[in-house]
Amino acid sequence: MSLFQVGIVGYGKMGQHHAKAFSFTGEAEILAVVDPVESLRRQAYTAYGCATFTSIEDMFAQIKELDIVVIATHSPLHHKQTLAALFAGCHVLCEKPMADSLQECDDMVNVARLRGLKLAIHHQSVFSRAYATARQMIVEREIGEAYLFRAFGKGRFAGSDAKEIGGHLAHGIYCLAGGKVTEVYGDVTYQGRPITYEDARPILELCPDGRDSGIGAGDRMIGHWKFNNGIRAEIQLALVDNSPLTYNEDRSRSFGYYIEVFGTKGRLQWYLPHTLLRNHSPSDDWAKGRTPWEEVNPDFSNDKDPHLTQLFIKNFLYAIKKDREPLVSGREGRIAMEMILGISRSHLTGMPLAIPLGDRRHPFER
Repeated sequence: MSLFQVGIVGYGKMGQHHAKAFSFTGEAEILAVVDPVESLRRQAYTAYGCATFTSIEDMFAQIKELDIVVIATHSPLHHKQTLAALFAGCHVLCEKPMADSLQECDDMVNVARLRGLKLAIHHQSVFSRAYATARQMIVEREIGEAYLFRAFGKGRFAGSDAKEIGGHLAHGIYCLAGGKVTEVYGDVTYQGRPITYEDARPILELCPDGRDSGIGAGDRMIGHWKFNNGIRAEIQLALVDNSPLTYNEDRSRSFGYYIEVFGTKGRLQWYLPHTLLRNHSPSDDWAKGRTPWEEVNPDFSNDKDPHLTQLFIKNFLYAIKKDREPLVSGREGRIAMEMILGISRSHLTGMPLAIPLGDRRHPFER
């Protein structure tokens, strides 16, 4: 069996993560790694005996056998590096956030389509059993009619959390809702006042402990989305002292970021990616606090990385072999970005906006 030849661009935490996951499939070989940091290049060579380079241009100039390129750099580089890989004839797995603007997302999707190549965006949570079970419970109306989704971030600076975690939450809501998102409305503030175009700063300047996610603003962000099937959704990203916990009295387990689903007969909480809770009351007030949250299946806790990324990559390789779209395609990644970037664009224009957005520029471009 011939192996897929893989190049990894960016060999930090996520690049190493993807390299291990590709190797685990038994269907791929790490042929090249790109990173400007010498110690990381040495580490890659020791692990895989692969060629190493300081730039993606050098890699493509010297390596012609690549089938797949993983883009695991920071988001301001994703657009340029993805296009370089696509024009070199490679399928691309790109880390989230997909890109800095919808224009860039459009370029990535369109070039992949025109060149007959696969583009996948790494939203791996939908490969978990917790997600599959939540979606099944919604479809089968086990909590009645689902009508409202609420998502909460990790309690970090909203301008940073929006792209890093907001994209995962937006994609999760989109998949669970099972409809087409048609409208976005946003409200973004900094220290209690509405942000303006002048508040835009490099994310690393606003949040030195975060990742380079381009330009952003705001320490609190609330977004609202409408779906064509009647579902409404909300996301809340705010700088707080501690990550959100469960609503149960036992608050010893911190689950991080989550999506809550409100149904006419009950509720779900999906703590991405691997914990699913259920409450048989549609409202705490109605039940007077007598209905506790119950974990649907504790075994779901095993569905975490690297396992989910391995499933993601197996689906990606299958899509290449069968010439079909991967489960989380570039188009789906773009929808998540449109939902998130639309929040700031709506806030700055002062009105709800139809999706797809007509203005494809970065939200802070006038």
